[in-house]
Amino acid sequence: MIMDEIYDFLIIHFIEPLSKLNNFPNVIQGISLALLTILIPLAIAVLADIYQKRKDKEKEFVYLDLHVILDKVFNIRLLILSVFLIFIPMLFWDILISSYRLIAIILNSIGIILVTVIIIKVYYWIKGNIFGFRFSYLKKVKKYDDLEIVWKSIWEVTRINIQNEKEFCKIFFSKIDHLLGLPRNSLKITSKLLNDFYNFINERSIFLLLEPSITFNRILEWHFKTW
Repeated sequence: MIMDEIYDFLIIHFIEPLSKLNNFPNVIQGISLALLTILIPLAIAVLADIYQKRKDKEKEFVYLDLHVILDKVFNIRLLILSVFLIFIPMLFWDILISSYRLIAIILNSIGIILVTVIIIKVYYWIKGNIFGFRFSYLKKVKKYDDLEIVWKSIWEVTRINIQNEKEFCKIFFSKIDHLLGLPRNSLKITSKLLNDFYNFINERSIFLLLEPSITFNRILEWHFKTW
């Protein structure tokens, strides 16, 4: 009963007045295009910076950042979905009845919110809140090919702030422990990740290597589980 009353209220006081506005789809699409106009130059600037680093052969997190930008900051799949949510419902506005127009407005609003969130994330990335995005991405990434690329990109860096390096290692150890607990098809990627870590272990901070969580016993334990 309550839901029906809310639905009737939305139809009478919100949807029907909007239905009388012939240019409502144009207004919505204008707002959406304005947001995309803000997002596009920001995207070009961020991706151009990464491309320049690759061109100059700078290895400081370049491949990690490329993955983070595409999968975490912009989240290409979510961006494509938001564009569909923004524009597709408005194409059918004229033939929709009031109840379906309510659904169209909800979908359109979700799309606008998603684009706005992406713009905010790009803004924080440009301002320098980069490590937060990096750590968040590393905790969630699961694809084996991505794991190999991003972790090698991290260990190649010779100078990392000790606090950031500790966080990288904490996430890395958690990832290795998780992979070792999976079926045998994870042993290949686990071995590759450990090999990259050992190849660049001399680049790690001596204070970090003395941490109880990074000991010779733990490295032997990894080797034992891998074999």
